[in-house]
Amino acid sequence: MELTGDKLIPASQKEVWDALYDVDRLQHCIPGCELLEWTSETEIKGRITTKIGPVKARFNIQMEVSNAVPTESFTLSGQASSGAHGFANGSVEISLTEVAEGCQLVYVSTTKIGGKIAQLGSRLMKGMSDKFTNEFFDKFVGTFNAAQEQ
Repeated sequence: MELTGDKLIPASQKEVWDALYDVDRLQHCIPGCELLEWTSETEIKGRITTKIGPVKARFNIQMEVSNAVPTESFTLSGQASSGAHGFANGSVEISLTEVAEGCQLVYVSTTKIGGKIAQLGSRLMKGMSDKFTNEFFDKFVGTFNAAQEQ
């Protein structure tokens, strides 16, 4: 499955870059995220509980940041597993560009799923992925809007 998109964020490119490396901020923005922490300079582990169609599952996640060009771009790749419910692995390429209104974030992600959750069908998975991504970005952009109001 591939997801692509872009978001205009009302902050400087440097502020967005810093926020993307702030696991406390990200944990607040990721739907169902119970844990997110750096385990090294490039590795993150976490835990997310989510409902995909009729299946509610807790996923343990391992991610790694690579190809980082500070304040401009990076790749985040990783895997998530939930025992009998299944697994997912994939990557997302993030690029940031300063624009007059703030920072333009562009993402391209590819994900492969397997196990019980894969049996739910690509249409359901695509819809759930779109919803998850939109919820994340609504909260992420909202953290900048809240900071501007203070």
